Amino acid sequence: MAKGESGFVSRLPNYKSAEIPQRKLGNYILNPDKSNGKSVFFNGIGYNMKNSDRFAQDVRKGLETGKAKVYDKDKDGNTPYQVDMPLGINKKVMVTTAWQIDKGKREPRFITAYPAEKKRKKKG
Repeated sequence: MAKGESGFVSRLPNYKSAEIPQRKLGNYILNPDKSNGKSVFFNGIGYNMKNSDRFAQDVRKGLETGKAKVYDKDKDGNTPYQVDMPLGINKKVMVTTAWQIDKGKREPRFITAYPAEKKRKKKG
C-alpha cells in the first residue's frame, strides 16, 4: 500500500448526500477553455457543458456500486477518497473521481474526475 493510503471501503461514506457543484462541472471539467484538456476526454465519451446535469447524475449512479479507496487524513484533518467508475454516454470508459470529506463534515465533496489509469501488463 502506498504511503498515505489507508485501504478500501465498500462505498464512499454518505455517498447519497455527495456534493457535486454544477459550477465545477460546467465551469471547469467540461469547459474547453478552462479544463486543461479534460473536456476533450469527457466530450469524447458524450459529456459537455450542455449536459453537465447528466454527468453529475451518472457520477452519482457510479457511487452506488463503486468501491472507494480511502487515504490518510491530510494535515487539515480532511479525508480524501477515490472512486473509479465506468462513465460515458456513447461509450463507457473507466474514470477516476476524487472526493474529500472535510473535517467536521459528513458529506463528501466532489474534487475532480479524469481518465482512470490503465493497468499495465508485466513484461517477462
